[in-house]
Amino acid sequence: AGLAEFGAEREARTFEHMDFDGYALRWGDKHRTATVQECAERCRAWEPVAPSWFVCNVFVFCGKPKCFAPAALPPGDMTGQ
Repeated sequence: AGLAEFGAEREARTFEHMDFDGYALRWGDKHRTATVQECAERCRAWEPVAPSWFVCNVFVFCGKPKCFAPAALPPGDMTGQ
């Protein structure tokens, strides 16, 4: 689905107080946006790269000063934004 999905028109839908499981293309600690709309636009603009060609089709936005992932994180990664 990768490149075909990337080329398709995609819309962003929001669900409050929800998180999704999946492969992280980019961790949020170094990838902050001011609004959920800006976050959605960055997700749509993400260009897949070889060899996986993963498309950004889900994003998680947290507008609070400090946010945490619900799952255990690797040591040294994301200490909470």
